[in-house]
Amino acid sequence: MKKVLPLVIIACLSTSAVSAKNSCKDLQIGESLRVKKSPKKSKSGIEMKYTLNRVSENGYDVFINPDFLPHKSYDGKFPSNVTGTITLRKLRPFVNQLYKKRFNYCFGHFNKKLYDGYYRKINLKVWDKELHSSIKEPPKVKIKIVSSRARSNSRNYASNASCSTIVHEVLHILGLPDEYREKVSNWNPNILGRMFRPLVNDRHGKLAFNCRSMGKGASIMANPHNTQYYRRNIFSKHIDVILYPNCTKKNETFYKCAKNAYRTSKDHGGFLGCRKNTPDICGTTNWIGI
Repeated sequence: MKKVLPLVIIACLSTSAVSAKNSCKDLQIGESLRVKKSPKKSKSGIEMKYTLNRVSENGYDVFINPDFLPHKSYDGKFPSNVTGTITLRKLRPFVNQLYKKRFNYCFGHFNKKLYDGYYRKINLKVWDKELHSSIKEPPKVKIKIVSSRARSNSRNYASNASCSTIVHEVLHILGLPDEYREKVSNWNPNILGRMFRPLVNDRHGKLAFNCRSMGKGASIMANPHNTQYYRRNIFSKHIDVILYPNCTKKNETFYKCAKNAYRTSKDHGGFLGCRKNTPDICGTTNWIGI
């Protein structure tokens, strides 16, 4: 992460941009904030790459800038107008546009459920240079589209990923951690192998990430596959993390709970074990707010 520049106000049509240095302050309606934090610089331990724009008293647009690349295992749709051998290079523009449309479709379906107990609302959007010229370009996020048989993560999506999975993974690049109990991945029982392949599906291993704080059942970060049963899927502390990136004053407790999201206890093979001295609330689901 480069050094944060001093506050700069940029006149850009009807929208003004502020520096990420003001991450503890409320944006004015019409103001935008470009956020770029690596996992090491992010206080939640999760990377943050987006542009936030306040559109009303309680409403915010959140723009992401994905660049989709087909992986060699890609088994999704193919263009009908390509002649000869379809290489990954030929396929890339098609896949990029296909999944931008897919993401926007999913956002349109889910945005109505992305509000907290105070009725603050976020609208996820794929940034488009022509449509959103008044919004500063968000940091680019390279995402590979892989086999439909693969398990999706925020940088590698299965070609047939569901909308709930897509929104769950996108919220990772807004700084939100997983909140579910890992049921598939074990920590590699082989201490040497663990250095190169820490996660395995091995009956001899023990579940990874068992230090993690759990979320409420309605949270899309805790329960991405059952979102249809709930009228909303995020909570107040999720919103705070997105609106006030890296703001310890607003998010200190959340950050302390989140820092255990990808730690594994020593008795399960983790090198470092769970972080100690976390607040008691981390042992409940209330750490994500209302």
